Amino acid sequence: MPTKDFQSAIIGELERQEAFSPEDAIEPRAMRQGLGIPMTSFDAAVSDLTDRGMVGSVMGAIYLKQ
Repeated sequence: MPTKDFQSAIIGELERQEAFSPEDAIEPRAMRQGLGIPMTSFDAAVSDLTDRGMVGSVMGAIYLKQ
């Protein structure tokens, strides 16, 4: 699965779990396992989303910036 598909899956899961603020941030390991994305691919996708300002991180958990 290409990186864009991984990014879409991550964004979709953050939306589904309503993780729109640091208080609602989700632990990424559980999300990665639930989505079935390999660790390196997941890390690369989250890193790119973070660099683009779409995803935030707080104490290791991630959330969707609005």
